[in-house]
Amino acid sequence: MKRLLIVSLCVLVSLWNTTNRAQAEIPLVSFLVTANEKAEYGRIYPIVNYLNRYDNELQVEFALGSKQGVSVTIRLRSDVKVMPYAEIIKAIEARNSSAQLAFSSENLDRLTQELKEAGAADVTIEKVELFPSTPFTVEEFEKLRKQQKLVIVVCRADWNILSLKMDKEIFENTEVIRAVKQSKATIMVIDWTERATESVDVFIKKHNLSVPNFLVFQPSKDSPKSLEGPLTAKEFLEVIGVND
Repeated sequence: MKRLLIVSLCVLVSLWNTTNRAQAEIPLVSFLVTANEKAEYGRIYPIVNYLNRYDNELQVEFALGSKQGVSVTIRLRSDVKVMPYAEIIKAIEARNSSAQLAFSSENLDRLTQELKEAGAADVTIEKVELFPSTPFTVEEFEKLRKQQKLVIVVCRADWNILSLKMDKEIFENTEVIRAVKQSKATIMVIDWTERATESVDVFIKKHNLSVPNFLVFQPSKDSPKSLEGPLTAKEFLEVIGVND
């Protein structure tokens, strides 16, 4: 099996682990791998055997080998900018916010080429639209409640398989994203992947939250409506007041 090692896959000025946790549903960069009907056993193959990161350098060992009919889509989150390396350096030196989430276009081109050399039949790049949400804080939540806003609190975690299913169904659904942008709802996300702060933990216990869980706070009501388990896209649209 052919193996390939890429050093410095991308230049990411803002480290991955400091990314806004409210946006954790959609990674900064991900790979969608598909195989045609003639592929061995009809399987969907992984593209990576090994991955490690040192500071801003990412090392990847590919596992495509000589498999036929494998297509790879490089998915970049919509708020990630692709810039020439020289522009990224200038932006860093000028303390320009445009470099906060940026990939080097040279390294992206290199990645595309090396994926093809590793056995991919086709490599494409697409932007993944960002779900309009905000990280949950008690202070911001109380502020929105005083403003008589429709607030939907979503509790999720990376370690929960139902949360991951919900991410695909809702947070990466283009129709849902557009509907949320047009609605009057404010979506606040409690990401329980990591330990919650003390104030958020009090909120979680007060409302007996689990993952995944939705709390719907209507402007005119004191108590929220609690919805447990992953919702379908249609159910979520009904929650925010949008019907098909």
